[in-house]
Amino acid sequence: MSRVTSSYPVLRCYLRRLACCGEPLGYTMVTMRHLNRPEEVTIAGEIPAVIWHGIGPSPHPAVIYLQGGLQTKWDVDEYTLHRLPAAGVPIVSIDMYMHGDRTPPGFEWKGPVAARDVFTYIERTARDLFTVVDYLKRNPSIDADWLALRGMSHSGYIVTMAMGMGVRVSACLSIAGGGDLSAGLAFFLHRQEVPREEIAAQLQDLQADLVRTNPLYHVHRFAPRPVLMIHALYDVMADFSGHFALYQALIPYYRDRPDDCLFLAHADGHGHPGTVEEMALTWIIRQLDRRHGTANVDP
Repeated sequence: MSRVTSSYPVLRCYLRRLACCGEPLGYTMVTMRHLNRPEEVTIAGEIPAVIWHGIGPSPHPAVIYLQGGLQTKWDVDEYTLHRLPAAGVPIVSIDMYMHGDRTPPGFEWKGPVAARDVFTYIERTARDLFTVVDYLKRNPSIDADWLALRGMSHSGYIVTMAMGMGVRVSACLSIAGGGDLSAGLAFFLHRQEVPREEIAAQLQDLQADLVRTNPLYHVHRFAPRPVLMIHALYDVMADFSGHFALYQALIPYYRDRPDDCLFLAHADGHGHPGTVEEMALTWIIRQLDRRHGTANVDP
């Protein structure tokens, strides 16, 4: 059995409702048995990953799935494990840098954590996504012209950074993440009660790196690829304003395709309601549908 966390009890209820009302029970049960046999791989000798393959004939489009801070490649909720592979969309979940099997022996994330350390693991993982995409190009079961990124919390910053770097994917979903990395790091340090002067000093030390990697400075590399950003108005863990600032900066590049640049705000906290998760996965499946989506393009 795969080690799957149950982050969303509401979604477990929803999955049971699907089995009873929305789909034939046998179909759901067959799908879940299929999902209990994930494939573990190590990409380029250094990026541990697990792949839940999609049902139906291959090659499949795929979602490169990143978790929140301190989570591992196994932390994929049950509804996602049902919804994506059942739609013929594999999940390629990786361990972020300094997380899961990439954590050095004896290492622990202990506060206060410096902005430089957070930036390093975000940037390193964003660059890892280029390696993951190259690996998927060589995987005969994956149609690497149809890939999407999904990130939440810290990894929401990672996927938007990778988009700004020009990673070759066809869609991006960022949940409770960020778009303005400078604002996000300041928010993170403030939560740790770091003095204002020290926050300014740490950001000044990172200035050159932030100019190079902050997605807010590289919005021209996103379009025409569809982007959906989701954030709670009352999120006390991640900066809402920085995420929304990226959306505002992207709008001029999507003037002819407004449906492809969306921002959804909701009233939950750092998590999100099950209905929002359902909508987000439906959106990403549609973007990877060859009849409706946009194949990977060079930004």
